[in-house]
Amino acid sequence: MVCPDAVFFEAAQVAEFGDVVGAAMVSEAGPVAHSLAEVQVTTVPTRATAIGTSGLSVAVAHDQGKRKTMEDADLVCLDLAARAASSSAAMELPEGGWHALFAVFDGHSGAECAKYCADNIIETLVSAPAFAEDPEAALTQAFATLETSWLESAISTEADDGTTAVVAYLRGTTLWVANAGDSEAILTCTTAGISELTTCHNPAKNPAERERVAQLGGTVMPNGRLRHPVLPGSMFSIAVSKALGDLTFKHDQYTKGKPSGLTAVPSVNKIELTDDAHFVLMACDGLWDVMAFDVAAGFVVRRLNSGLDVQAIVDQLVARAIDLGSMDNVTALLIVFDP
Repeated sequence: MVCPDAVFFEAAQVAEFGDVVGAAMVSEAGPVAHSLAEVQVTTVPTRATAIGTSGLSVAVAHDQGKRKTMEDADLVCLDLAARAASSSAAMELPEGGWHALFAVFDGHSGAECAKYCADNIIETLVSAPAFAEDPEAALTQAFATLETSWLESAISTEADDGTTAVVAYLRGTTLWVANAGDSEAILTCTTAGISELTTCHNPAKNPAERERVAQLGGTVMPNGRLRHPVLPGSMFSIAVSKALGDLTFKHDQYTKGKPSGLTAVPSVNKIELTDDAHFVLMACDGLWDVMAFDVAAGFVVRRLNSGLDVQAIVDQLVARAIDLGSMDNVTALLIVFDP
């Protein structure tokens, strides 16, 4: 099988592009107001070797940006099989190869739901009934379990936190990517270019989501935001149509049984990686709102080609998003497949 069809352009063309935002060209040589020293970095093992596979280089970086609080959370687990040792599914996992899990959670209305998901996604996934035989179904089950358990606790505390999510599970040379909301991921291959691995669940950007919400009886306002089914839309609306948490949009106590259209059911994509797989970039909308997929991919490719360390690349990428005017928290997670 081959790397998924490119949706933008050939990877060989990346070096010809500058950092384009919309139709505007942004020079990398221009003054940079944001210091890299200000980037908050979560350090993870940057290199490891798995039996029968090439190595991975992984790095993640964060910046609170202009927000008053940091509501993003992330997870890197390079040995999921070991973490699953106590699970009944562990004995059924194929031996050798990678069993790794990566996730970015972008919280809203508070940081606790994102943190809860990051803290519990491993155990929830490996405990899913379908984990060994059907990872796609297991990811959907894990999102549902996280959603249910979070909402059960949120009812007692009246916590209205929610989070978008992008989760990638690597088993051998197969990658499953699940997302809910506008946290997204791309794959870049050296010969086949860039592939989008996720679906943007934002009605303002995705007409299919607007239609899905309407069919469920929810309402998307003219500005593209999802309206609360009972409370005034001027005060209670949300930019995404899929997310975990968000008690007031999902519990009958607040919705009076009326549908909002907001769901935690993820979109899941399965990818068979080949030798030309170069890297996966996962990030929250704090990055994607100011950098198109091709721009971010080009940014990474140029620095990889120059020999820059993976951690330095993701640090610079996050800093660049802030320089380009991102007003949100920014988190980016970079997974490079070493040749």
